[in-house]
Amino acid sequence: MHEYYGKACSTYLTISQECIEENKVDEGIKYLEKGIDCNRKGEQGQPNHELAYLLNKLALAYHKKGDYEIARAFQEECLDIISKYSISDQGCTEPIAITTPKCSSTPPRLSPSSRSSSRQKTCSRLGSK
Repeated sequence: MHEYYGKACSTYLTISQECIEENKVDEGIKYLEKGIDCNRKGEQGQPNHELAYLLNKLALAYHKKGDYEIARAFQEECLDIISKYSISDQGCTEPIAITTPKCSSTPPRLSPSSRSSSRQKTCSRLGSK
């Protein structure tokens, strides 16, 4: 993956998780979708374990929002990537459940020292309402 897209994807994932933790699920979904777009551009549309991970996170966000049909569609797309392209050993170690993602590697997060100061208002600073 081109380095720019990888960093952008990771940043969008981090922001989305912060928004979802603040119960701003719609904002979190918006950033997950941007992360997925970056991943697809960086990988020239090729399926990969990061894409499967992002799709699972998006499914979980829609599940939290109560949009179960949309959540299931994204979960199925994630599982399709894992099964068709034999990438489960690279990112996810067992089938992904809508309630509990089981991934061996976690995405980059803010360091504990910077997390407390920037975490509280991350989503709010980015213009969420």
